[in-house]
Amino acid sequence: MAQPGYPSQPQGFAAQPPPGQPFPGQPQQAWPGQPYPGQPQAVSGPLTTAGLGAIPAGIGIVLQVVALVAVPWVSVTSTGQPASLTFLDLIRASANASGFTQVYVQIIAIVATVLMLYSSLAWTLGAYRGRRSTRLLSGIRSRELTRANFWWYRTVNAARAVVILIVHVAGIIAVFSDDFSVIGLGPWLLAGGGLLIAAGMAVGPRQGPGLP
Repeated sequence: MAQPGYPSQPQGFAAQPPPGQPFPGQPQQAWPGQPYPGQPQAVSGPLTTAGLGAIPAGIGIVLQVVALVAVPWVSVTSTGQPASLTFLDLIRASANASGFTQVYVQIIAIVATVLMLYSSLAWTLGAYRGRRSTRLLSGIRSRELTRANFWWYRTVNAARAVVILIVHVAGIIAVFSDDFSVIGLGPWLLAGGGLLIAAGMAVGPRQGPGLP
């Protein structure tokens, strides 16, 4: 029966659905760009960002660079006059040395410092932006960088810094094994910088918005 004020529906045609509703048998359509309930939304962004670990790591790097290029490593008194040798002087003087002492002064000390500079800045300043850069910069293949595995990356990077610090300490001992009384400021700055770098690596960067 037609309602008063409305024309009757012609016979042979299906009743029109209410506005906004699909025809019978027509699937319900979701609005474009709107996820269904329970569907996780992908979060974009870097995996890490610069964190507080960059502060001690940066200070440690500066101390190590200063130790290798600017301050005395050997301080002695010759004929009543103080004399000193920088690390660059030791490189030239180590041509007559042999064994681990020569290798440390001419190669290991510089290579280890450069590796620490590269590794610590990449980690603490948040250069681990995505999966590819994380694998390239960290060298870690066994575990993906996630919130659950963040502690693992902190531990590995801090352990690497400690190993390099031990190498520096062993080299310093080898250089001054004959007379520790002539040690200048350089070795102390180098070792102290290594401790700060290890602390910064343990603190690490901040977890980025894209970290799963």
